[in-house]
Amino acid sequence: MANTIINKPFLIKFLLIVSALGFLIFVVLSFSGQSPNRDQLKTSIVKPKPTASITQEPTLDHPFDYFVKAGQSIYDIAKELDIPVHSLLLYNTLDGYYPLKTGQKLSIPKQLIEKTPQEFDTTKAEGLPEHLTITASKMWGEAPLKVQFRCINAELDDYFYIWDMGCNRFSFSKTPDFLYTRAGRYPARLIIYDRYFNQLSSNTIFINVPPIMTDNSGPAFLTLDRLGDLLNLKGRMLDSRGFPVIINPGADIIQNPALIRQIGPDSFVATNTGYSSITIRQNENSYHFYLFVSPFPSKHSVEPEFDWYFTQYDTGMYGNCGPASNSIAVKWATGKSYSVETIREEIGMPYENGGVDYNNLRSNMRHHGVHSSIKKIDSAQDIFDIIDQGKIIISVFHCGLITPTEGDETKVFTGRYYPDSTGHYIVIKGYSLDKKYAIVYDAIPGDWLNNSLRYDDGVSMIGRNRYFLMDDLMPSLRLPDVIVIDRKARSN
Repeated sequence: MANTIINKPFLIKFLLIVSALGFLIFVVLSFSGQSPNRDQLKTSIVKPKPTASITQEPTLDHPFDYFVKAGQSIYDIAKELDIPVHSLLLYNTLDGYYPLKTGQKLSIPKQLIEKTPQEFDTTKAEGLPEHLTITASKMWGEAPLKVQFRCINAELDDYFYIWDMGCNRFSFSKTPDFLYTRAGRYPARLIIYDRYFNQLSSNTIFINVPPIMTDNSGPAFLTLDRLGDLLNLKGRMLDSRGFPVIINPGADIIQNPALIRQIGPDSFVATNTGYSSITIRQNENSYHFYLFVSPFPSKHSVEPEFDWYFTQYDTGMYGNCGPASNSIAVKWATGKSYSVETIREEIGMPYENGGVDYNNLRSNMRHHGVHSSIKKIDSAQDIFDIIDQGKIIISVFHCGLITPTEGDETKVFTGRYYPDSTGHYIVIKGYSLDKKYAIVYDAIPGDWLNNSLRYDDGVSMIGRNRYFLMDDLMPSLRLPDVIVIDRKARSN
């Protein structure tokens, strides 16, 4: 094998030239302000991009996985790890509609752990605007209030968007629309992130949805869509002069069964599902209300803060499910209470057996200033779409085709809680997010003898918020059409 001869003087000159060129490049970059920095060596967000494309494809970079403990909310986890909650939501694509499950794995990126909270407030990535400004199509209106949110800055294609709607719901869209279905004052804002988790927050816009006025007095009836949902009671507790009082951590919460836990001033999280009568006391002040927490992640239509359920029990005749459904619909739409007997008297007896039809019900609703329409139902999705618009439905079906409840009807919210099997009217006012159940108000009493059954809050009749299988309900519909009720002006 031949030996390779190396020209040593030539090699030494070559190495000197290479070293000099490297030093020259370093000096030029240093003076131009483009020298590499620590953040630029970090990799990007692991999750799929929720908005426009990022110039450099993200790569995996999370040093550990976090497993959710029993009863934890996303806010508990953010506090424990000392990281911004919006960063945690964005990285794990959590929009607030579903609860965290015990043992659920969350990915925690290195970028979040390495920075301090102060750095999150002050660090701005190259290319972020000095200010981020958002607008809303509406800032005030009764529920359902549809609002379109926009950022008026030039489109920031290289950044991740997370919109906080102010009600524990979030969107990763660049230009989201959102439907507010409950009364409240909601602080909405946009936060954008670059691929190194530098963030910038927009101005805050307050969306004001006034409560639906009613002719009843008494405690509020509140609804939460799921376990782990937030309950904001800001402005609810009043002092002796009528001024709002902040409910501070440590306030005395009297509830049986326990459904909520306080996590901050005026803020509570749902820790159990079901019904409860709750009183919060702080010094000499108190606030009493009734709460329902859905057993399944759900979408409810507009939820007035009063009891709008009516029963046909002891209303003069067995066949009053139609008039009872109208009492429910009129109370939901207007806040005004009309007894089932009053509605029956107004409708009269169009059929000898006491039955009523859609025309009878709609005519009576017009009399009370309630807008309704007829909608053909081709599939279950048609029902979901109506609920998504903030409307409710009256439908006639054969109740005997609904699977009976298994267990204690006051504890188990699914299924038919009565032996009746006949043509029947119900009000459909929501659905479970897995689209397995319709949420209904059923006017049949818990028992026809004395109607004594109640949920755990002690006041709600068990026809309120029943969960019927969609696979049962759809074949049971006796007409291809339903009545759709909304909260618009009087129909023609």
